[in-house]
Amino acid sequence: MNIFINVLMAIVQAVISIELFLMLIRAILSWVMPDSEGGIIDFLYYLTEPIISPVRNLLYKIPALQELPIDLSFTVTYMILALILMFI
Repeated sequence: MNIFINVLMAIVQAVISIELFLMLIRAILSWVMPDSEGGIIDFLYYLTEPIISPVRNLLYKIPALQELPIDLSFTVTYMILALILMFI
C-alpha cells in the first residue's frame, strides 16, 4: 500500500510540474507573441485553460477584481499549484 501511495504522489507531482511548466511557456509566449494564433498557442490554452478557468470564475465574482486591466487568475492559479507541489 505504501508503494502505491508513493507512486500516486510521484504522478501527481509530475502532472503539477508539467502544468506549471506549460503555464510558464504560455505566459512567455503571450508577452512575445500577444496576438498570434496557431498550433502551439492553441495547444497551450487547451491544456492550461481548464485549470485557470475555475479560478477566474471565482475571482470575477469579486466586483473590485472585475475592473482590473490584468487577469489575476493566471497568477493565483500558478501560486496555488506551486503551493500544492511544495506541500506534496
